[in-house]
Amino acid sequence: MNSTQIKCFLTVAKTLNITSAAKELYLSQQAVSKYMINLENELGTKLLERKSDGLVLTYAGKYYKKLFDHTKSAFLRVKKETEATYELIKRDFRIGYSMWIDPFGKIDKGVSEFRRQCKDTVFHGKQYENNILIDKLHFGELDVAIISEAQLFPDKELKYTPIAREDISLFAPASIAGDTIDSECWGLPYIHTSSWTWSFLEWQRIGRKEAQDLGLNPIQLKRAPNLWSVFSDLQINDGVFVNDNEFGHCRKFDFLKAFSLNRTSYLCCVWHQSNENPLIERFVTTFL
Repeated sequence: MNSTQIKCFLTVAKTLNITSAAKELYLSQQAVSKYMINLENELGTKLLERKSDGLVLTYAGKYYKKLFDHTKSAFLRVKKETEATYELIKRDFRIGYSMWIDPFGKIDKGVSEFRRQCKDTVFHGKQYENNILIDKLHFGELDVAIISEAQLFPDKELKYTPIAREDISLFAPASIAGDTIDSECWGLPYIHTSSWTWSFLEWQRIGRKEAQDLGLNPIQLKRAPNLWSVFSDLQINDGVFVNDNEFGHCRKFDFLKAFSLNRTSYLCCVWHQSNENPLIERFVTTFL
């Protein structure tokens, strides 16, 4: 016995007409008849009889109609009470930010609006390395993560939605002459880093591939251990770096000049498929 069979029976019991019930349920007459036969077989009794003037409920049919009506009303009442109680429960909502994203910059507008809408929610936000972000999503330690689409590796267990368009730009020292981008990176080394764990030679290969995809041809690729080392290096030594000019940290520094690479990329909200927190959908729509 299932809810579809019961719904069919209650609709037929109300209309006492298979055709009318089928129209109301958006099903074929054959489907409604089949559901009715299966239900009668499972209950071991006839629920309907065909008389000269149409269908009528049997004694058992009247009994089960009353029973199912009562059960349906009780279910809806419990469902409504449960939802009302659930709304009153204080929830935790845990957001992880990629180290590449400035959580106090432009992205904070959407997060602040979400917090305003969900005043009873306890908000937690923290930055992590990209690989730690993904691990925490898998272990259920975060509800959502905010990460660049370009740094998101395919994962069937994760769902993601683009929430804002990035401005992927080449950053160079402001002292560089000229206002146009130079594919040779003005003869400066391209400083490259990431939070994912690879060997030095693997990073060289990845760095060259990324530079090629961006249309850049630096004379040298230089690896820094982390994002903050890149900023220190750019202040002390000559070099260039690619980052997001909309939501990244680079736009904070006056000594850097940005040149847009016109590459379509998005900031994404990522969560685990199994996460049933109802606030995830509201969080995503805050940005859209």
